[in-house]
Amino acid sequence: PDHFGIPINGASYVAPAIRPATLDAFVRVVEATPAATGVADLTVERIQSVLDEITVLSGEEPDVIICHPSLRANYVAVLSASLFATARGPATKGDAGFLDLSYGNIPIKFARHCPRGMMIFMNKKTWKLLQLQSGGFADLDGTTILRQANHDAWEGFYRWYYNTVCTRPNANGLLVGINVWS
Repeated sequence: PDHFGIPINGASYVAPAIRPATLDAFVRVVEATPAATGVADLTVERIQSVLDEITVLSGEEPDVIICHPSLRANYVAVLSASLFATARGPATKGDAGFLDLSYGNIPIKFARHCPRGMMIFMNKKTWKLLQLQSGGFADLDGTTILRQANHDAWEGFYRWYYNTVCTRPNANGLLVGINVWS
């Protein structure tokens, strides 16, 4: 029902009073027919509307789009229907598949860890790794590794205090509710 506290069910989001809503990430829920299950097909117009809204809100553009590999077939069908595919060099062998995909020169990367039915529009410059203490083996009473009892083995644990934060959430966005064919 929500993504990092932002409802994705189509309801309007009321931003907290401590910051303006224009700083929040943009979330677009695809419009579905009333009889549908809350999902709709992927279209060029829906992708473009997310990119346009991010540009309006932040003045920035995403530099990568991330989605689940199951959306690859949906996007290739969009390319085929829209005739936006470009040939890069002479044909030397028959190959019917696509692995290197993009939209408006923004590369599309596929990761199995991305939720199905969602496209993440990410501006990588806006994400930072904040580190309170650099990584290293934890010092337990003067030692970093300890001998295991009754075993010919040693053990220790690695400790790293960090967090990943976004400095400009409105330069990022989500397109959710995409009907996944496969």
